[in-house]
Amino acid sequence: VNTNLKGSFFSAREALRSMKEKRLGTIINIVSITGIKAAPNVLPYSVSKFGMMALGQTLLAENLKLGIKIHNICPGTTNTSIWDKKEIPVSEAKRKRMLKPEDIASVAEFLLTLPKNVRIDEVVVLPNYFPEFEKYLWIDCDAWVNSWDTVELYFKACEMESLGLHKQLVRVIEY
Repeated sequence: VNTNLKGSFFSAREALRSMKEKRLGTIINIVSITGIKAAPNVLPYSVSKFGMMALGQTLLAENLKLGIKIHNICPGTTNTSIWDKKEIPVSEAKRKRMLKPEDIASVAEFLLTLPKNVRIDEVVVLPNYFPEFEKYLWIDCDAWVNSWDTVELYFKACEMESLGLHKQLVRVIEY
């Protein structure tokens, strides 16, 4: 909780000071899939990530009129050094199927290129091998997307493929 939630809160608070003066800025929170979908045996982690989602959504609501965007990226299993510390080793084959940190960085770069009149509040990024998340709205090549009741946007295959990802969930709101 101290690192994930308090750290995010204090970092955003400091960043927002100058962003509010300039009436411009972007904050990208790297949350986790467990910030939107509970998982067993990770209660403190999941609670802190749900808190990060609420923090990002609240900061967005409070600062959007100032021209400040807040994005929450919710990656699935990512191959980082945390897996080296597990009591039960994770196989190399499974780790190769996980997201890479560069995949998440590509999504963040994409978010920074959005036009001023478009925001993406939340992006769920998953490796291809997680069938349990198929119930989400997946954006595939050349598909019209009605992102909930908000707006229709057309994403072409090249835009998704430029992220280096096969599928991702995107919630888009135009203001």
